[in-house]
Amino acid sequence: MIPSNGASNPVRFKPSQHFLERLESRHIDLETAEEVFWRADDYFYDLNTGNYVAVKLMDYRGAEREVALAYNIAGNDEVTFVTIHPLKPGQKERRIQSNRWHKL
Repeated sequence: MIPSNGASNPVRFKPSQHFLERLESRHIDLETAEEVFWRADDYFYDLNTGNYVAVKLMDYRGAEREVALAYNIAGNDEVTFVTIHPLKPGQKERRIQSNRWHKL
């Protein structure tokens, strides 16, 4: 899962090509993605994809939305950002109820 932001082991972020494309198409900057990662309201493990998911309620294009950041961990210090997107209303709850997302 990683977050805690302890400076003893700095984390290296490695964006996937898909993630970079989603940043551009969704008008999200890298700093926002890092904020979701470090300051998420909830962290999950997605059984369907094998990704970790950080979810944060934040302002997204003028409206308050939950934003999900999917990521993978390699070792203790490398995190690959897979994708980022605003969640639809009820989407997080449905994924939890269906047992797809397990809270960490």
